[in-house]
Amino acid sequence: MSPPSLQRWTHDPAHAGIVLASAEAVESFAPFMDNLRRCPSKAHSTQHDSDEDSGRETDSAYESVPSSPSAGPSRPSSPPDGPLLRSLALAIPPSELSPAFPTHALLRILSAAASSLTHLSLSHLEPLLALDPAIPTALAACTRLTHLSLSHVGPTASELLTALSCRLQDVQVDFDDHWVASVMSCPSPPPTLIPSLPNGHLPTPAPSPATTPAANAPSVLPDPIPLLVHSMSSLRVLRASNAVIVTVADRLRYPAVRELRLRIAGVPTVTPLVHAFPAVADLYVYTPYDGCAHTPPPLPPIDATRDANRTSQMYSSFSPLSRVRGFAPGLYALGLTCPVRELSVGAVAPAMDTGGGTTNRRGRRQHAIDEVEQLRRILADTRPARLALGLVRGWWAPGSGEHTRAGLKRLFVQDKDGRRGWSGLKELVLNVDEVGRWPDVTGDLSDILQPLATSLTILVLRWDRTSVPFDRMPADDDREDGAEPISPLAAPPVGAHDSRTESFVRRLAQAIPALRYICVELLLDAAHPALAPPTPSSSVRTSPSPPPSSIWSPEAQHDVSQAVVAAAGTGKLSPPAILVPDVRFTAPARRVERRFWRVARQGKERWLCLDPIDEEQGLRVLEGEELCLEDGVRY
Repeated sequence: MSPPSLQRWTHDPAHAGIVLASAEAVESFAPFMDNLRRCPSKAHSTQHDSDEDSGRETDSAYESVPSSPSAGPSRPSSPPDGPLLRSLALAIPPSELSPAFPTHALLRILSAAASSLTHLSLSHLEPLLALDPAIPTALAACTRLTHLSLSHVGPTASELLTALSCRLQDVQVDFDDHWVASVMSCPSPPPTLIPSLPNGHLPTPAPSPATTPAANAPSVLPDPIPLLVHSMSSLRVLRASNAVIVTVADRLRYPAVRELRLRIAGVPTVTPLVHAFPAVADLYVYTPYDGCAHTPPPLPPIDATRDANRTSQMYSSFSPLSRVRGFAPGLYALGLTCPVRELSVGAVAPAMDTGGGTTNRRGRRQHAIDEVEQLRRILADTRPARLALGLVRGWWAPGSGEHTRAGLKRLFVQDKDGRRGWSGLKELVLNVDEVGRWPDVTGDLSDILQPLATSLTILVLRWDRTSVPFDRMPADDDREDGAEPISPLAAPPVGAHDSRTESFVRRLAQAIPALRYICVELLLDAAHPALAPPTPSSSVRTSPSPPPSSIWSPEAQHDVSQAVVAAAGTGKLSPPAILVPDVRFTAPARRVERRFWRVARQGKERWLCLDPIDEEQGLRVLEGEELCLEDGVRY
């Protein structure tokens, strides 16, 4: 009797593994593992049959592990007759994690795969571990794990993480919201390492790691640093969400970590990061100052947090970083002082008067520093060669005047004291999410980029001009500067949009002599009047709209239809549109225009030569420079 086919369970092509998303799937998969244990010779033939049945979809989660590096047929290492499951994901919904859950089946699966499992993903881990005390023991027996992803990690799961004996290389930990909230709201919160600033004087030196209370804290905290001691020498990538990172100890260092992605709960302190991850090169940070909801108000003033972090880096700081990503408030609070090669800042918004701030001695209101000014100081601190910047809607919204964008125009203006601004950028990726009016936006962008005239060599502009519901911006008038507006009923002139875009690019190239390549990508509504047929140097595509879907499930459509008709018969529903129960929403289609230019200057007079290049060649240029059109910073 051959084992059942793998087609019965969800296949995860990203990790070539098995995803079990229900209690029923767990219960049915356990006999499959038992059959493979009893029939190891049929494991590979079963996999081949499954590939044939599923359209030759490869399931490399089942493969042999060579017992030695020598050539020849590979054999299972341990146990010799067990099925070799390399990747497993448990995505059981919380509603099924009840006493009726088949824990015996899960334990059989984990026991059979303990010697071969390398990739493991567990969702809702805390309630899963509460089902049976044997589950943590079975998970700790997986000694070959290299990639681990855990969500809803609480105190029990944290103890399990500490008890592991494997050498992990890639870890993702998402701490449970309720646990983090209870930790942050406890009467004695975990100690932080931010020195105080009494009376505005310089802070005292930070306490040594040996005497820091956080190093000997007996309670378990949502802090990944003390939980992964078994993988200090092997860990390469760490992603932690809702983390309260406060631990500093001489014995806790991760010298191999190169990529660090953190969503920090609590006051962001740079000292634990510098101490625990001395060789990190790629850093992403999201802090409560960016809008995290797991820190009880009030937060310390952002300027005080920044000053304390900068002072602590007088004693120890990061080595030069390859890439730093985040949002302006969080990066400003972190106060990095090391050089950064590539800086990515997302969703910079115009300053808004929220009525907050402080009052000076004269009784005048002093509002908090705006994000553009924060970004200017971040640029002065890190002096990156490459910047990816996102501007959200509001900069060119109706009613916003020149005062709204006055700070934005000073973004790259460097002060004499060097404390604000940085004009040494070589590469800039600018993501603008705003409908705007063409003359206003392009004119302001020219002013913003002017300070980079002697350094900027590559400019990538991605301008999302698609409308959204309740957008107050009228349709673009589609005219050049100084030209008469075109009637919306008249057909636009041929090439009007191309000449407008190229005219803007030519102005930039003339104003910025250092430019060598320019890429402009415009995202517009499908019915945008400014779009012209594509030229040899441009590509215009229509993104397909998803098929319309009903807001009612198939099972409920009939019942809803009868209920609506019955209500209409009683006279309670008068509008005819309500009589249609199958309400559908369709996302609007978008048009994308992407164009590339090579900028050169020829002759003694340095005549400007704007050479259009095709999309394939332009994308190769961006790929060679490791530039991306998409916004790399997400919440």
